[in-house]
Amino acid sequence: MVAASGDAPEDRDALVAKLGLSYPVLSDRGLQLAAAFGVRQADEETPLPATCVRVA
Repeated sequence: MVAASGDAPEDRDALVAKLGLSYPVLSDRGLQLAAAFGVRQADEETPLPATCVRVA
């Protein structure tokens, strides 16, 4: 499992620590990953909350 956050890296790191997450949380400040998965809001600087599942 991996997660992505549109937050600034220091905010993302604080949230990861607060929640005790044990999986990687990537930084997507430019929202390129959000756009690639179709969850970027065109008129906003934040992605839509989403869960994407890939079945191999």
